[in-house]
Amino acid sequence: MRMVTPQSPRRFTDVTGRSHPPLASAAVEGAAEQAGLGARLLGLVVDWVACLLIVSLFVGFDVWTGGGWVAVAPLLVLFGEHTVLVGLLGTTIGHRVVRVRVVDVTGAGRPGNPVGLPRAALRAALLCLAIPPLIMDADGRGLHDRAARTAVVRA
Repeated sequence: MRMVTPQSPRRFTDVTGRSHPPLASAAVEGAAEQAGLGARLLGLVVDWVACLLIVSLFVGFDVWTGGGWVAVAPLLVLFGEHTVLVGLLGTTIGHRVVRVRVVDVTGAGRPGNPVGLPRAALRAALLCLAIPPLIMDADGRGLHDRAARTAVVRA
């Protein structure tokens, strides 16, 4: 894993082509280590299971067998969970379990503050499409993180 500090020569490029210092808001607080792919995937699996359990409380075990609108319900809950929790707290249930958080790479706002609901909603929508997170740049950030100008770092 590479430690990211304010002096690091690598810069993040967002989808508009603007270059930003690496993990700018996290770097102000000190060195921030980018979260590994394994931790991010495990966090997503924990979030997905939590969403399945939440939906099963309302519709029963149909959520586990799928079919109809019930198959989409966990995805909607995942979108809501990621939007609200990342937007307001900077982390989800799964992120907490694996000790990672989502940070702003633009340096806008105060360090340590969550990214806000609009950017979290954009990030969550792209995450729910499944393909954008699989397309990663040289820094290991998926398209959903690049579009929202965020990065996932060790908490």
